Amino acid sequence: MQFKGLIYEGVDDIFESTVNNLRIKLKLSEEEFQKKFHEKHEELTEIYEDTVIKLYFKNYLIPYKKFLKNTFKTMEQQTQAPQQTVVVISKQKSAGLAFILTFLFGPLGLLYSSVGGGIAMVIMGVIIGFVTLGFGLIFVWIACIIWAVVAVNGQNKKMAANATANL
Repeated sequence: MQFKGLIYEGVDDIFESTVNNLRIKLKLSEEEFQKKFHEKHEELTEIYEDTVIKLYFKNYLIPYKKFLKNTFKTMEQQTQAPQQTVVVISKQKSAGLAFILTFLFGPLGLLYSSVGGGIAMVIMGVIIGFVTLGFGLIFVWIACIIWAVVAVNGQNKKMAANATANL
């Protein structure tokens, strides 16, 4: 078995110091220890290799495996998180009601569908009514009816488009 890199060097240092400590504890000379060491060399080599493998798994592979497991678990939780859907609920305006209000009240009925349009048509109605002695108000009335229906339909389409864009 071949072992390379920092793991091999670190375990090698540990092994050397352990062997040295063993020689000192046994109170053997260097030559006596070498002789006994060579007799047990094969057994010690197996122990050494097992130690290297155990240290490698304990210090590197097992923590890395736990790290990967936790990372994937976090990624799964993030991808499975429920999405919040915000639905804006607002009442659509009725084109029929806009038609009836402007038919009955002219520019004042236009205020239901378009406030700015209603104010503008009230001012236009006063001016045109004054200039034409009231005969031009029929055209203002018809313009208000058309404007009201178009404005309500436009607002409803815009609201529907915004609602589908938010989903």
